[in-house]
Amino acid sequence: MAAYVKELEIVIIDMAAPFGWSGSPPCYALFGRAISWRWGSISPASVSDAVDENPFFPYEWVDDHILVEPDVDDRLQLAEATLRHAMLAILGPRSINEAKFSPWASELVALGLRWNTVRRTVSIPSEKISKARTRVMNMQKKGKASKTELYKMLGSLRHVAVCLRTAKPFYQRLQTQCNATPHFGSALLSKGSTKDLVWFDQILSHGCLAELPLAMFGELPAPHAELFMDASNIGLAILDPSSNSFIQAKFDEQELQRIDQVVVGNDDFTINVREHLCIALALWSWGSKWNQQANGKLVHVKCWSDNVSA
Repeated sequence: MAAYVKELEIVIIDMAAPFGWSGSPPCYALFGRAISWRWGSISPASVSDAVDENPFFPYEWVDDHILVEPDVDDRLQLAEATLRHAMLAILGPRSINEAKFSPWASELVALGLRWNTVRRTVSIPSEKISKARTRVMNMQKKGKASKTELYKMLGSLRHVAVCLRTAKPFYQRLQTQCNATPHFGSALLSKGSTKDLVWFDQILSHGCLAELPLAMFGELPAPHAELFMDASNIGLAILDPSSNSFIQAKFDEQELQRIDQVVVGNDDFTINVREHLCIALALWSWGSKWNQQANGKLVHVKCWSDNVSA
């Protein structure tokens, strides 16, 4: 509903009626952004006698407004009240639905992930892990997939790609398979996509996807240890200069036979696998020591390899 006052040269728009609104506009993006702008331009000092001049953090996701604020003085209460006032100003008197407001908490589920602001961690809910693994296993068994099935699986795996940086290349190759799949019918999975599914299956089955520290998102913290590694057809070598420690391990007869098979293309014990085996060996040998030195906090280990493809 709108009106034009010719004498004043102004246009009046009733934000509560233009789409036959019965509780929430069908297209909320514009209204949600207006609410966030209004809400984010206010600080506790501008609506009370507080001295806190830091504006509220206006985060929105589709049609949800998520309040993330420090528990300082009465900032939490003022943030909630300010959001309500912004909604009333933009959407009108019927915009407040008390059932949609949740109480303040240090743990919540948002964007499909479980956040803990006290421990500063993020977790993938167990039900999402189970759902993703079921889809991966079913696609592995079939060996082919439709575009819709690939979309669903990518939707389940997106949380893994967000929480684990190393998952992104595997996710991107599955996305490439999805883009190449026709809209009708099914397509056989490529060899690369099949191996990517094996990788995701292992991560979903054995990966630690709970209580991931937020310190690993964004800029990485300084490493606790930097390792220099090398692998050959004879064995593995790992050097930790900070503690004047090193590891040398020779391959046994069975491993040497597998290396010989790589030359003729009949085995997967390639140089890339052996380079990554250095990482596993270092963690197995020195992991407990690093954990004690870090007093239970996150241990960040940086590994250097002379093999670019690894």
